[in-house]
This record gives sequence, structure tokens and C-alpha cells, in this order.
Amino acid sequence: STYDAALGYSQTIYIAVYGSGVWKTVDAGKNWIKALTMAVAGKTFDQRVTSLAINPINGAGNAAAEVFAGTDGGGLYRSGDNANTWTRQQAINDSVIQDVIIQEDATINGATNVWISGKNGIHYTKDAYTAVPTWTQVTTLDTAAGVNPDVRALARDSVDGTLYAAVYGDVTGNSSPRGGVYTSTDGFITWTFTAGVAADTGAHRLDALAIVGAAGADTLFVGTE
Repeated sequence: STYDAALGYSQTIYIAVYGSGVWKTVDAGKNWIKALTMAVAGKTFDQRVTSLAINPINGAGNAAAEVFAGTDGGGLYRSGDNANTWTRQQAINDSVIQDVIIQEDATINGATNVWISGKNGIHYTKDAYTAVPTWTQVTTLDTAAGVNPDVRALARDSVDGTLYAAVYGDVTGNSSPRGGVYTSTDGFITWTFTAGVAADTGAHRLDALAIVGAAGADTLFVGTE
């Protein structure tokens, strides 16, 4: 909503700082403001923030930006007022949130579907805009060894809704369970391992994803440690 044609980007920018919470600027980076409070704890928002997702659509009655912040050790937080106050999202079986992606909906006051990745795999909600959203843990996203994986990154094709998850894999031994990319075409439940991704020993620890292209002709980029 504050896009500046001369600059080529928005004047409002949010950044996540590991150990110092969320900061924002409303003048294209000249001045930065600390996001102040967590509504639940009522204290300075000094969380170790690892990821941010910003709803690009102001839904019905939603004049302020909706922001989700994933933290290392504090779980997931949501703000519905331009990152001024925050509410911790409950019923998530993971305190380490490594990535957040949202599916916005212009007809409601906030995002509908939200996916988060962490040490305990993937959680999702279909009612993120509500006061107490219901979170469900994906149970089909397992490695060959049957261990719920450490999911470092998520990506979503905005055209056809295909989801991708980067699994970090074995951290210590460069062996099974291997990391790789999982794909879901039903949005939530069923995930399929993409064979042949980073099959070499030592190259399977994946921690970044990006997607470009039209539906059916996507290019997926994967970053490894």
C-alpha cells in the first residue's frame, strides 16, 4: 500500500532480527522503528526471529498489515496492526519456526491458510484469521527412516497451489534419513518425496527454496548447507 514508483519498492519494509525481534521502516529505510510488544507476555519483543510473512492483501475491514513472525524457541506470533502488538499462536507442536508462507484472501480480515516449517516438520491452519486458529501437524511428511523431518524452507506456487518443502535431513552423519524436497498438490495432507534431489552424500542438507514460472513450467531453486 506504500509502493513508491520512483524507488521501485515499498516505503514500508519489515525485517527480522535474530535476538532483537521485528523492526520496520515507513520511509523506505531512512528510519527504523522497533516492533514493541508481544500481547501475551506484555514485554519487549526481543525474540530470535527467523522468518516473516506479510499479507499483501488488506482483507475486508483490515486496514492494517497482517504480519506473521517465526522465532527460534518462541513459536509463531501474529500481528494484525502493522507489527505493533503480537499474539502468540497456540496449539503448535514446535517452538522453532524456520519458515512461514501464507495464502491471502481478499474477502476476509486476514490470511486463510498458513503453513509453517520447523524442527517437527510442517504445521498448517485453515483459519489463521480467527482469534484462536486450529493448527494441525502434517503426519505424512516422513523420511525413509520414519522420522518427522527438520523442514527448513517452504515455497508455494501461487498459480496452482503446489507446495514444496525443503527437508534438512541428517545433521551429523551425512547418511539416512536424507534431506530433499517434498511436494504436495492437495495443499495440506499428502506429501511426496522428490527422488533424485541432492542424492550425493553430504549434499542433502537443504535449507532454502525459491520458485519462479507459470503453473506446469515452474523452476525450483534449492539451497544447501
